[in-house]
Amino acid sequence: MITLTEKETLLAQHLIDTTDDSEAHICSEDWIDIKSLGFDVKTLKGVFGSLVQKDLLHYTDTNENGEIYRWTHPVCENDIKDVNELLTKKERA
Repeated sequence: MITLTEKETLLAQHLIDTTDDSEAHICSEDWIDIKSLGFDVKTLKGVFGSLVQKDLLHYTDTNENGEIYRWTHPVCENDIKDVNELLTKKERA
């Protein structure tokens, strides 16, 4: 079972809540409200990296807005609403 830190859980839930049909997120303070998470830019990048290492997100591209990451286990397609559900469905896959 994958275990997440408090910061990983906060970011993962925020990303789940804001996932659209593209399943993509940009690792940038312009796209993610880091103040509401209690993060600075360095923490945001570190937590994104941790979620990549834990195989929840994967890097797909970079554009003028920043690095783009997608879920390794689709959130919208599987109608995932919270972190525990994501971890459970990922483990079963």
